[in-house]
Amino acid sequence: MEMEKDILLQYGIEASKIERITDSLFRVQYNGRYFALKRSSSSFSETDLWRNVHHDAASGHMRGVLPIYMTAWGSATVVMNEELYYLTPWIEARSSEPALLYETIGYIHGRTKQQVMLNTSAWLESIKVYKLEVQEGRKALLQAIEQFESRHFMSPFELSCCTQYAEADRAFEELIRQLDLIINMLGKNPVWQTSITHGNMTSDHFLNGTTPMFSNWEQVQRRNATSDLFIYFQSEMAGSLSFSNRDSYLGTFKTYMQQNKLTSLERSYLAICLLDPRAYLTYIQKQISGPRYNSMIGSVKVLNEMFRVMMFGLSWVHYCSEIFAIESYREHSDPPQVKGEEEASEEAEQ
Repeated sequence: MEMEKDILLQYGIEASKIERITDSLFRVQYNGRYFALKRSSSSFSETDLWRNVHHDAASGHMRGVLPIYMTAWGSATVVMNEELYYLTPWIEARSSEPALLYETIGYIHGRTKQQVMLNTSAWLESIKVYKLEVQEGRKALLQAIEQFESRHFMSPFELSCCTQYAEADRAFEELIRQLDLIINMLGKNPVWQTSITHGNMTSDHFLNGTTPMFSNWEQVQRRNATSDLFIYFQSEMAGSLSFSNRDSYLGTFKTYMQQNKLTSLERSYLAICLLDPRAYLTYIQKQISGPRYNSMIGSVKVLNEMFRVMMFGLSWVHYCSEIFAIESYREHSDPPQVKGEEEASEEAEQ
């Protein structure tokens, strides 16, 4: 740990104890306090955006970002043996509560949102090409299922594919419908927005000490907010336990929408990302044509993880159709004074 001790000295810390938590994370004890020394991934470099996000957080202009410490020379990072390190507070508490996570990242997305020009012609071209690819993929999946069902005895992997086929085909059908919706919306010159996005938004990076915040902003970018939501949903829904509780993930999503309301284009775009069947279909085709890199149990596990994400995509579409149908009805039916009373009541509750 001598190198880590030398790095910490640049922050004015003479560590009494350094624990290796992972290959890239160290827990540091000094004067009864704890710090996290992070060795960044090889692809990370200290960007202006990364510095600005932490500067805004330190100056109180943005909440939800785990702060970083500066060295005695005013630098945010230390380079040692061609590797980059930075120091943050150590926060033990983590939160798996979706509503709190939604509120925190929704605030960041909403506060940093900017409108950008959308190249609709390029989008239309790429979506039309993708739609053809999806239609061909749908046929390829059916052919694979027919091949499996022609066997006298199916493997557990093949049986899983056949069992999932009806729902998977429904995901293909919904995906094509969402693509048609986006093609129609693009013809009306819709608004597109970018926000500060975490880039690796998983529950592992969501901390809940005295205040909720996200750690590890190494992949921060300015992109559409749905990119963070897709990463989060994909990470969570791959697990069977989270997937079984998917209604709670959707039922509390209103806390995100209160901070950053998604447009109809963004909702459809997120649905397309979740329903995207390419990885699922490619994995099946590799199992047919090539040697297996996983055990049979491992192959079924990977297949199920990708299938669950697609099924969550269907749940997301259903949630959107319900919640926004209700909002649309209320906007056209409630008299202005009712809306004002309800908004005042919601503000009082908050």
